[in-house]
Amino acid sequence: MKRVDLIASVCSLVFGIYFTVTAYSYEIFRKGTTGPGFLPFFVGVLLMLTSLIWVVRSFAQLRNQGSAQETETTSHRRVCFAIALYVLGAAAVTFLSNYLGMFIPLAVYVFLIDKLEGNTTWKRSAVIAAGTTVGIYILFDVLLSVPVPTLLL
Repeated sequence: MKRVDLIASVCSLVFGIYFTVTAYSYEIFRKGTTGPGFLPFFVGVLLMLTSLIWVVRSFAQLRNQGSAQETETTSHRRVCFAIALYVLGAAAVTFLSNYLGMFIPLAVYVFLIDKLEGNTTWKRSAVIAAGTTVGIYILFDVLLSVPVPTLLL
């Protein structure tokens, strides 16, 4: 991991803190059921935890880094590509969920993120995408009794 990873992880941590604090201003629970702040709050907490792990790993690897360094241009391109991928993908999922339901766009998004960022096989990416989608269905529809837009699925 390079210095750019440390910077990106700290930015992600700050965003997670902001997300959690902002979501806390909404009701997390309302009249015995989940409120509008429930999902954003816990997503923010999860983002903070994963970002904190990323910060620690990036800092440790930066300290142990030898003379092999990637160029600034390569680092910036990689970070810009990752940010664009996440933001545009999340926007596409939000937009397409109105027409296709939540599960199809989310599965495609998770698949593409895992395939492009994770450098995994097609089969493993498909299993991760399907598992994530099924997990979200079980969490919200079954355990929390919060309906998720399904439309086509």
